Amino acid sequence: MTRTLRRAGWTPLVLSVLLLVGCTSGSGLIGVPSPGPGGPSGPPPLPSSDAGLADHVPQQIVIGVQPNTDIHRIATSVGGTVTREIKELRSVTVRFPQPTSIVDNIRKLQAMAGVRYAEPNYLYQLFGTPNDPFFSSKQWGPQEIGAPSAWDITKGSPNAVVAVLDSALDGTHPEFSGKVLTGNNCEGGPTTAVAHGTHVAGIAAALGNNGIGIAGVNWNAGILPIQVCNTSGACANSDIACGIIFGATFATLNSVRVVENLSLGGPGYAQQIKDAVDFALQSGVLVIASSGNDGKSTVLFPAGYPGVMAVGASTPANGRATFSTYGPHLSVIAPGVDIYSTIPGASYTLMSGTSMAAPHVAGVAALILALSPGLTPTQVRSQIERTATHLGSSAFDPQFGWGLVNAAAALGALAPNNYGQVQITVQDTLGLVGGADVVLWVGTASCLGLTQEVQTAQTSFGPPPTTAPPLGVASFNAVPVGSYCATASTTTEMGTTAAPLAVAAGTLTTATVTISP
Repeated sequence: MTRTLRRAGWTPLVLSVLLLVGCTSGSGLIGVPSPGPGGPSGPPPLPSSDAGLADHVPQQIVIGVQPNTDIHRIATSVGGTVTREIKELRSVTVRFPQPTSIVDNIRKLQAMAGVRYAEPNYLYQLFGTPNDPFFSSKQWGPQEIGAPSAWDITKGSPNAVVAVLDSALDGTHPEFSGKVLTGNNCEGGPTTAVAHGTHVAGIAAALGNNGIGIAGVNWNAGILPIQVCNTSGACANSDIACGIIFGATFATLNSVRVVENLSLGGPGYAQQIKDAVDFALQSGVLVIASSGNDGKSTVLFPAGYPGVMAVGASTPANGRATFSTYGPHLSVIAPGVDIYSTIPGASYTLMSGTSMAAPHVAGVAALILALSPGLTPTQVRSQIERTATHLGSSAFDPQFGWGLVNAAAALGALAPNNYGQVQITVQDTLGLVGGADVVLWVGTASCLGLTQEVQTAQTSFGPPPTTAPPLGVASFNAVPVGSYCATASTTTEMGTTAAPLAVAAGTLTTATVTISP
């Protein structure tokens, strides 16, 4: 019998229980997930007039050409002036001195030999709204994704960098001390720090255990600031492409691993950004982007490009945030509601949006690369997706992607020599119980006097998809080798293990707890 139950805390008691403990070899990892159905593979048809275009920079077009094509000659042939060239992509941004029809000029360019694409310079928007003392009281995100257990494995490395492609950030914030690298201003405007970029950087990589403020998902990652948006939050696709290329080139020149976070997006499909993403992936750089804040099944970009990890936002109750864009291209979800992080002026505030969700995943990706720097972007993405906590009704669910990112599981699966897995089955006199709260504690004799909590989880509701635990089972990943006790509770019943569980390296330990009133 399955019942929907709310979370309830309780003081562990010693009750009569049925305990079945067994160990099996192997880590119990789920296989690499198949990709979801995905988003569009190319740009939509060109509208009949400029009025049908998505938001774009007035009087500008982006042109990409085939090899051995004189791109400057092509630009001048339509009366434009080149304002930026990205040689790695064989593309330029062209500005027209007088108002002109963007659509008409694109059609002319598309008919020219050697032109791969011609497109508006689309505008995108930022996706956010406006002994670390605030970690326990205000930071629910890192705890929800299992970051504390992941930190037992690694707290990151300066050689695994998070590139923040955003508005200008406050590099002088005390949470970023010694972490900010020399970045780039692709947008070209004032470098006045604004809240959005600073907030995003803090979520991913604020210093931890420094006695102030908050703890980022990744304590030791370098922060590479790349300004691609102006102070109003508008971001041109040519500036975004510039930023993606800069991050990829930085990784190559400095022999470090880079994860790029783009907490921004819009409806316009830009081939230039698609080419930049491909360049980044080929350079070993993982690109992560917010799915969007329209709350619809809409494919926005850059999240919709193949190869980009699209991240939606979750609530503290592990639901999809009502504003979070979803769909077949979604990779995973992460905390994105009331997220407490850094803002300019050595301060902090709460913000919500998929902008806040993406850097949680970027921080986890950089943790993975700190532990296993030889992994490819595809392998890092697969590690995050296959270890995510499943929340939907099937293996892949358009509302949640592959599930809630789980830092503990992702890191634990890469470090089997020091960690094991635990599965607790909860039952009562009526059968298996879904939605029960299960807590894993540091073990004591006969499981009396439990005081040190290790991890928490809820039992599955089933029936199980291929990536979810069976009905009534709570899974714990990245559990350090040692002795543990488990407690289980609902709003009306509770129970505990009668004896400690022995967790061995690289093994799965199972137990059954019977709860009663």
